[in-house]
Amino acid sequence: MKRRAKLGSIALLCALGLIILILSSGCATRSEIKRFQQQMDYLVKANQYEYKKLAQIDSLLNEQQKLLRQLQATHDYDLARVQEELKTVENILRESGYKVSALTQQIKSMEQEIAKRQATPKTESETTKVTISARELFETGQLDFNRGKYQLAKMSFQQFLSLFPQSVLADDALYNLAECDYNLGRYRDAREGYIKLVQDYPESEFAPSALYKAGLASLKIDDVTSAKKYFQMLVKKYGHSHEAELAKEKLKKLGK
Repeated sequence: MKRRAKLGSIALLCALGLIILILSSGCATRSEIKRFQQQMDYLVKANQYEYKKLAQIDSLLNEQQKLLRQLQATHDYDLARVQEELKTVENILRESGYKVSALTQQIKSMEQEIAKRQATPKTESETTKVTISARELFETGQLDFNRGKYQLAKMSFQQFLSLFPQSVLADDALYNLAECDYNLGRYRDAREGYIKLVQDYPESEFAPSALYKAGLASLKIDDVTSAKKYFQMLVKKYGHSHEAELAKEKLKKLGK
């Protein structure tokens, strides 16, 4: 990051030196001066944008490192899933157009450390020194979700449900997991998640909303028959909910 910042500063100084040279020579026209000023403005904005993007990447990496260190303290998590999540983070950064050779090396180092920890038997005292907080893991996913980082949020909610399936927040996490898929445009997966919530937690406060979103997800994939079924189920099972009123409106438009 420091190297990029240094290169950006050098570029700005070079451009400024070029302008001063041309002006001192007395051969610069107004249009040329204006063009150089525009180039300077562009370089300044480009430099600021670069700083911002690098700061976002640093923040993303720090959050993932924090979560990984928490997961390392528990002996029963799935290594294959952690590796898959790390690869997803790498792919996200690749899609952003940045070089990630350093990150790739760091990921490999983390994977080796995890494999070594799993291969070494732990005593009861070692495994209880640090425990993963269900609330903290859930809030990590919620924070990413609120920031629009749906793929990262999905990872946290999946890990939460794997580690804490009996938590009082399980229905909340399951709903948020389906919401991540919905916002990522994975409507079939989202619909499955919504229906699973209704089946596993029929008394959950999220059940009416889950049925309604299952209907919306069905419409997104042009499955009108299923959409009607979920809207009708919502009206029948949760008739006093706000979502039931919304479902009634949808059924009218769909010709019930």
